[in-house]
Amino acid sequence: MTDETPSETDSESDNTSDADPAPLVGARIENVRRMTDSEMEDEMWEHSNRHAPVIELSNGIVLYPAADPEGNAPGALFTREGSDRYYVAPE
Repeated sequence: MTDETPSETDSESDNTSDADPAPLVGARIENVRRMTDSEMEDEMWEHSNRHAPVIELSNGIVLYPAADPEGNAPGALFTREGSDRYYVAPE
């Protein structure tokens, strides 16, 4: 029996970890773009038929959605305006 929580154990096995959200607070969005082929390869998503959107922040942090916490596939970003829902699809 270990003192690790399940998320800590899972994080070690899949090379991901929970990030401190503090650096995101106050950062400005500098750019929203489509994930590059190289970035897709880095995530082992090169066989996906869609590229994830990427959000670049003023402090150099790059955010992108994944389909699940294990990063098995690229994800999607949505927004709402009133009752309308929009998919974020950068060129």
